[in-house]
Amino acid sequence: MKFFILFLLILAMSQVETFAKEGNGKCLREFDGYPLGPEKLEFIDRLQKILDDNLSAKKLAFMKEIMPMAVNATEKVEVERDFLAKLMAKKEFSEEEKSKLAALHVKYKTDDIKDKEGALKELKMRINVIPLDLILTQAALESGWGATPVAIKCNNLFGIHNSNGLSTCNTPSRKIAQFESIQTSIEYHILNLNRGVSYKAFREHRQKILDKKETLTGVALAPHLINYSTRKTAYTNELVKVDNSNKLSSSVVEAIRLTESYEWSPKDDGQ
Repeated sequence: MKFFILFLLILAMSQVETFAKEGNGKCLREFDGYPLGPEKLEFIDRLQKILDDNLSAKKLAFMKEIMPMAVNATEKVEVERDFLAKLMAKKEFSEEEKSKLAALHVKYKTDDIKDKEGALKELKMRINVIPLDLILTQAALESGWGATPVAIKCNNLFGIHNSNGLSTCNTPSRKIAQFESIQTSIEYHILNLNRGVSYKAFREHRQKILDKKETLTGVALAPHLINYSTRKTAYTNELVKVDNSNKLSSSVVEAIRLTESYEWSPKDDGQ
């Protein structure tokens, strides 16, 4: 219990939350300096009310801390995706647009693809959302609902190793990455799934679901994270079990249904 309380204290210290007023009087809330508009806050509030009925006190406290950060991280991906969609509809790019596009190619590791059209197509597949319930489920499973020493000491909710230039956390194995905050841990996890070689099949299956205009859920995508853990299918089966037993997937879908102004799936950009 003391580990969980300490974890919540760390979260409270690492999460930057400010309030400001728009000209229309609506409130904007910022997480890590990035604003979430009223429709996103409404989505979070609705989902939290639904989860109230399904989760124990410990799990609920964990989810209420993590969820706004996961929504925030997903919002950033959506901004990148919208930028790319607008760019792909144009014939000529400005110097600023070329610079931003080059940065995205480096970030998502598509800069080594020689064919420009092929590189853009691959970049479009990589810049996409991870279902919120899958982010929450993996965070819960990998961190023991926020109670593991790695989660508390390293701000590392997903057991991410210190590859790709990440800082090393002072743990016995010396293999665990250290993150500045829980927020950056979540953002890196999303990036890792979106660009990692091991998760190509995961991304391809996600694209198939989107092409059919079906709703992305963690239950549908979890089986394709077989390379995330050495436990292979035992791990993916546990992800599905945790997601289902805590009604995370159905809760997310219900919250989306109740919040008509909030589009969780990527906007229609000609997919």
